[in-house]
Amino acid sequence: MSIRSKNYYKILNVAYDATQTEIKLQYRSLAKKYHPDVSSQNEDSHIKISEINSAYETLKKAKDRYKYNVEVAESSYRVKNFKEAVLVAEKTIEVFPKEVGVRRLFYNILTSWIRHELIQNNFKSSKKILKKALSSGVLTIKEKESLNNILFSDAKNEIKSTETKRTSTTYIKTSSKKEKIIYYALIALRNQLGFGLYLINFTFNLLKNIVFHILNMLLGMVDAVGIATITNIFSILERGFYYVFVRVLNFIEDIVSLVVNKIIYYVDKKRIKLIKQLLLI
Repeated sequence: MSIRSKNYYKILNVAYDATQTEIKLQYRSLAKKYHPDVSSQNEDSHIKISEINSAYETLKKAKDRYKYNVEVAESSYRVKNFKEAVLVAEKTIEVFPKEVGVRRLFYNILTSWIRHELIQNNFKSSKKILKKALSSGVLTIKEKESLNNILFSDAKNEIKSTETKRTSTTYIKTSSKKEKIIYYALIALRNQLGFGLYLINFTFNLLKNIVFHILNMLLGMVDAVGIATITNIFSILERGFYYVFVRVLNFIEDIVSLVVNKIIYYVDKKRIKLIKQLLLI
């Protein structure tokens, strides 16, 4: 087995989310322990110290460490060791929160893991994976909803293929009609709020255009009088009024949009919380 095929974190005996300081201190401790001058009677000390040095050379540099972590996660992902792949990817995100690539990898691993468990008819296991995903602080609300939809839509297709009478709604705890009503009401409210944002933007833009054309029409009427001085004065007043009007309108639009977006955020947060409560474990 080559050194590269061994797990560097296990060689140094550190966690995937270990700090650079922790890695450095552990390396020094192991290097001292397995140094040939200290353990000269141990025939494996040369091999061990070589492995330790190789592991530290990779993990001590942030760029190399990130690349290695992604390789480990992808390697585990390819052999369908989803648990290890998820662990490595999640810890990598914690260490490198600004890296987008590993976030996509984390989401793809979870998606494949859920589908893999559904194919194996491990519905309970797939729901546990979903619960873990929903409780994760790594995924966005949109990604969590997408995973939830994948579980229920794939489960529904799987059920149809095996000609059972169960439906995807059997994966939701229906202990209370009130909870179901709230859940679907939140979906409807979310859709209406999304449309409301579009309507707000359309309305305010329409108002700006109407006022602009009215002012231009009045300017044309003043210009038709033929007195240049009056026309110039009115033109200046028109531009000033329109500038103030647009600024005020934009301010109002921003306030209204902010309030609606806050409500949307609260509704989405409530939906995710309710989904977690309704899951069968």
